Amino acid sequence: KMINGKPFNADDPLLQEMLTDAHELCYEYNRLWNRNSRKVILEGLLGKFSQSNPPYVEAPVYVDYGLNIEVGKNFYANFGCVLLDCAKIHIGDNVMLAPNVQLYTAGHPTDYVERRSVEFAQPITIGNDVWIGGGSIVLPGVSIGDRTIVAAGSVVTKNIPSDVIIAGIPAKIVRFIGERQIDNPVE
Repeated sequence: KMINGKPFNADDPLLQEMLTDAHELCYEYNRLWNRNSRKVILEGLLGKFSQSNPPYVEAPVYVDYGLNIEVGKNFYANFGCVLLDCAKIHIGDNVMLAPNVQLYTAGHPTDYVERRSVEFAQPITIGNDVWIGGGSIVLPGVSIGDRTIVAAGSVVTKNIPSDVIIAGIPAKIVRFIGERQIDNPVE
């Protein structure tokens, strides 16, 4: 149910056990300094990543289950990232998450009685060559296109196309960017 976007009970004993296991792995990861030891923990924590080009994830990092997270090559997550993976989080190649980026697949009903026992989840997809600025939040069900830049502090509430810069709460397109952008051209 959870992975398929249907309402589910987060207090289900199996889900609670999986959640606890992932939190324990996060705790171990966050207290270690050795990169090789951290890679071994990531292999048990994340669903899928490139073995030849493993992700570089700064501690602390926090996940719900971990196994629903897939990251591409050259993935970098800076300090304090939160990936709530009740549904799939698919992250492409060459993606950078700045400090305190939060990816939320989990959501809750608006009805207060239903909210006491039910959650739902929708996947998040992030394309290739995306840079998400510090403190940004991506909400359930959002897809972000290739080469897009999310400005620091943005809240991404809807799908975003490729090759744009977005900013704000809620995030809106502020500029379109070309196939290649030269920040500091040599004259």
